[in-house]
Amino acid sequence: MEQLIRGLEKNGQISLSDSSCEAELQELMKQIDIMVNRKKVDWERQSQVLETRLEVREQELTNARTCLDQKHREVGMLRQQLEGFERSHRAMVQKYEEQLNNFKSELYKLRNSYEKLEKHQMKQRRESYSAQNGESEETRLELNRLNRKLEEFRVKSREWDKQRFIYQSQMASLEGQRKALSEKCECIQQIQGHKDQWISRNATDLGESEIRNLKCRMKSAEETIRSDEATIEELKTTIENMTTNKKLYQEEKQHLLEEIKCYQRRCQNLESELSELKIELQSRDDLLQVGDMEQKQLRKELASVKGVITQTTNMNRTLETCSQKLATSSLVNNLKTELEHTLKQLQGKIKNETMLQSEVTRLKAGLDSSHKYSMQKNDELSKNEEELRRLQHEHTQGDREINRLRDSLYQMEQSQSSEIEGFRTEVSNLTAELHQRDITIATVREKAAHLERQLKIELEKEEQIFSESQVAMIQLQSLKVENKQMKEMVKMFEVKRPMRADEQVKELQNTYAASISKLEYENKRLQKDIGKLQAVLEMSSKASQEKYEAALRHTQQAVAEMKEREDGRVKKLRQENQQQMSAMKGKLKETIQHYEEKIKVFQKDNPNHNNLEIFSPRFIEQENVESSLKRRPTSTEWSSDCGCFFHSTDLLSEQFPDVNMSGISLTSTHRDSFMSMPPTEMSDTTSVAERFLHEEEKRARELEKMLNSHIDELQHSSKCTVETYTEAKQGGHSAPSWR
Repeated sequence: MEQLIRGLEKNGQISLSDSSCEAELQELMKQIDIMVNRKKVDWERQSQVLETRLEVREQELTNARTCLDQKHREVGMLRQQLEGFERSHRAMVQKYEEQLNNFKSELYKLRNSYEKLEKHQMKQRRESYSAQNGESEETRLELNRLNRKLEEFRVKSREWDKQRFIYQSQMASLEGQRKALSEKCECIQQIQGHKDQWISRNATDLGESEIRNLKCRMKSAEETIRSDEATIEELKTTIENMTTNKKLYQEEKQHLLEEIKCYQRRCQNLESELSELKIELQSRDDLLQVGDMEQKQLRKELASVKGVITQTTNMNRTLETCSQKLATSSLVNNLKTELEHTLKQLQGKIKNETMLQSEVTRLKAGLDSSHKYSMQKNDELSKNEEELRRLQHEHTQGDREINRLRDSLYQMEQSQSSEIEGFRTEVSNLTAELHQRDITIATVREKAAHLERQLKIELEKEEQIFSESQVAMIQLQSLKVENKQMKEMVKMFEVKRPMRADEQVKELQNTYAASISKLEYENKRLQKDIGKLQAVLEMSSKASQEKYEAALRHTQQAVAEMKEREDGRVKKLRQENQQQMSAMKGKLKETIQHYEEKIKVFQKDNPNHNNLEIFSPRFIEQENVESSLKRRPTSTEWSSDCGCFFHSTDLLSEQFPDVNMSGISLTSTHRDSFMSMPPTEMSDTTSVAERFLHEEEKRARELEKMLNSHIDELQHSSKCTVETYTEAKQGGHSAPSWR
């Protein structure tokens, strides 16, 4: 009994040491949490930077689309200008052809008149040759004058023929220009279609082919520009010829301007009269509307008054009947006075209604007369406006012909210069965009390779965590088996032991029940945390996938900045890992020294147990094998308990990837290893103490192994991070291939 009491006291001392180990482990877990939080903050900053860059790129895309829309509008404007130019030229050609026909008819008439004059003169010469020698000189002068006129008309006819040929050549050149401009429009449309395809495919090959096509089109555009310059020079010569004809039209224009001014004055007077008439009509319409509204109100009042009258008549009848029955006449007198008052009001309202009806009829008659007068004035105005339009049309025809030619030349020059500048800017923009796209493709490929490597690392970690979770499940099932064994052992103790042993067993039972309740509470809490973490991880996985896809499509990163930041982070990580490693090593040394001192003290206190093979590794290994054979669970137990614990370990591994998950079951192994004793060995009190010491030593060594494995994992993770960043540096110089 005394030996058992000493063993329990030693158990209390060792539990204190266990509590110190647990505190150290909690500190380690806190440090690991701090590291993980720092990494999370860094990743969140990187994601924010990527989102800002994505927004910038989206704004650039919107600007490019607006530029494309502006180019579409410019093409439409050019088409409209071409159509207007063609219409004006057609009108000009028709006018010149009409003028030529008129001149030809005049020439034909002049020739006929000249032939008639010649015949008449020949007759006169024959008749007056003998008698009038003096008059012959006058006839010769007239003949000379007529011959000069004929020569002038012939010269004019030749000039007109030349002008006709020039105009025909101009028409041919303008048709060629129209065809060239239509080809340019088609080329621009094709270019825009190629741009849209290029934006959708994000390929550089299409950009290069488009640049070649643009160069070919630039050459064709330069050739068309040269031809247009030749046509412009020809048009300038025609304009100089037209200026001479313009002087003849100016005199007619002045005469027409004077007539137009007179007609404009008349129109202004008529417009002022019309405006006055319209104002009068509006005022009369307003009065009519007011009268109609008043009529409606009066009708409503009449209807209400009629209802009141009917009610009053009914009341009179009832009152008369009542007055005959009743002796009181004061009420009847009051009602009669009220009836008389209402009748007077009705008569006044009827008179007002008749007055309003007479006013309405009078206003309608005035409206009819004003409508007739306005119709007459409108007819006169329409006639005057038609005359003004005809005169203005005749006046503006001469000016438009010359102004159109000048405007067309100016527009052609401006359009050609703007087209050349537009083609140049488009080519430069395309080259810049291609260069930027190449850079973005390279950066996106680097990012994709980096993300793929990270995914591989995470998958490997998940596999490790899965294996560790399986081990933890096996440990949990073994704990259940050991719990059952402990219950049986407690029952055996209750049967065999006396009262003192019963008290010790009760204390053990209480401690065991407390440990089980704590374990159950921790298990429930972990399950709740696992459920929360599952939801958080699902959301984070979706967000990460969306960000990954968006980064593959639209992100562009500055490689130099990333390299600098990554180098700084790698240095910081190395320093932090070194500091943590040094701190962990120091703590391990302290814990080992602490355990060694306690073991020495225990050996001094118990010299009888020095001969036992407590610290022999072979004994521990055999004991581990036996306990593993005893603790093997059935397939049904493993399948029933695997689900919940696997999720918990998986989520904890994702939240804390650097932590070994086997460390989660430390407390359970500490507490339940004491309970894994078979009932045959519990018969002797000395065997209980020895077994307890063996279990404590084994637990200390397991702690050391777990800490060593955790340190190795930290070293491995730091090496992996360093390797990933170095590979990212090397991959920055050569763009990686897509998967």
